[in-house]
Amino acid sequence: MNRHYERANHLVDQGRFDMAVAELMTYLSEYPDDAQALSLLAFCQLRLGQFEIATEAAHGAIAADPSDGQGFYMLSVIMRERNEPKEAMEAIQTALSLSPAEPGYLVALAHLHFDGKRWEDALAAAQLAAERHPSHLGAINAVASALIRLRRVSEAAEALENALEQAPEDSQTLANMGWLELDRNRYGHALTHFQAALAQEPELEWAREGLMHALRARYPVYGLILRYTLWMSKHSHRLQQQITLATYVGARVFGELLKRYPGLAVFAGPLLVIWRLFCYLTWTVRAGSTLLLRMTKYGRALVNRDEVLESNLVGGFWLAALLLWCYHYFIDPFALPGKIGPALFLTLPMVWSATFDCHAGWPRQLSGAISVTMTTAGLLGLLFLGFNLVWAVSCLKFYFYGLGPVLLLSQYLVNVEPKK
Repeated sequence: MNRHYERANHLVDQGRFDMAVAELMTYLSEYPDDAQALSLLAFCQLRLGQFEIATEAAHGAIAADPSDGQGFYMLSVIMRERNEPKEAMEAIQTALSLSPAEPGYLVALAHLHFDGKRWEDALAAAQLAAERHPSHLGAINAVASALIRLRRVSEAAEALENALEQAPEDSQTLANMGWLELDRNRYGHALTHFQAALAQEPELEWAREGLMHALRARYPVYGLILRYTLWMSKHSHRLQQQITLATYVGARVFGELLKRYPGLAVFAGPLLVIWRLFCYLTWTVRAGSTLLLRMTKYGRALVNRDEVLESNLVGGFWLAALLLWCYHYFIDPFALPGKIGPALFLTLPMVWSATFDCHAGWPRQLSGAISVTMTTAGLLGLLFLGFNLVWAVSCLKFYFYGLGPVLLLSQYLVNVEPKK
């Protein structure tokens, strides 16, 4: 084997992809039609976030040897990362037509079905891979993930336990077992598995995210919201949007009925208050629990930059709401900013939470621009109100009337993954 190609493989195993690219380029200058080397180059460039170059390398591998499924498989992986599901599906189907028994290709097909929330199809592809290669950890994990989403929890647990018997230190399997325990509301067990996964692979975001959920779930309110979130995640994006829209419209209609028929308030009023509180917590409990976690040394080490920023914003808004309420209650009960300000600062965390939920790229940028606009309108309205300026009413109307539509729009943006 050529020393440059051999060295590139070693560097890939060590995760040093930039150096592997240099070795592969040297090797390909001598052997430009080596399909395997081109596929490996595509993989390295993908890991470096060089999506366009990685795509070109995958196409080069296919052109060098169209009978080798590896190039099509690599192209499928790249297209999936670039959020091009149609192209990714076409490429993996071509790879499977060339090598129908390759477990990695079947697992890649299962992952594409996962992205589309086609759980039955994902399970079928993963089970086929596991049947042909019973020790393939990727296939076993894919089977377990599909079973969890199909609510076949006991079968998923059995699959993951078998995988851990084969490889007790596999980080992906440990992380998936942690998510399974979250789904079973066994937060202590989940914590143990996530910690074990991160001990093996400290940069595994899937495990870090799960560990954050497990730590937050120690707070009873967050545990309730987590169960709701996990339940929602098992449904399609369209159904999630329909559920959100239906609950929003239903709450508005319910509120109007209470205005028209005040006698219903004795029975239905408390239910509406509880529902609105639950909805508010689904938007804000993550940031609130992050604030609590940041009070511990372990929690501070786990939170990422976005979580710190979100919790700082939400904590600042809540503090402002409290201060204005105190001013209104103890100092000047007739000042309009003291009456309206708490409502403004209590709802702003909902607006900004949506921004941090969005994927990086134009969805987050658009949501961020909307959040800045809403915040500016609300703060200007409050400021103008304090100086009795006529623009105060217009700014505050813009904010409070726009709040509902903005939150509905944010639910759409949260589910949008931009192409790369």
